[in-house]
Amino acid sequence: MLGVIVASVGAAIAGLAVSGFGASPNVVLLAGVLGFAAVLAVAFYSSRRSYRRYGPSIEPRFPTPKG
Repeated sequence: MLGVIVASVGAAIAGLAVSGFGASPNVVLLAGVLGFAAVLAVAFYSSRRSYRRYGPSIEPRFPTPKG
């Protein structure tokens, strides 16, 4: 959910940047769509990588009961 919000802000920034150069509305829309897709892909990749990092390398830090 947060990635979609961040991607929306990225799309707005991309659209405003292209609009500042005097592009037509179709080009501004295309820049917004491409900016949204790019930021969402980066957010998805980084969140997936952060979850994958803590796999089997975690070891328990409590003693094993004897019995």
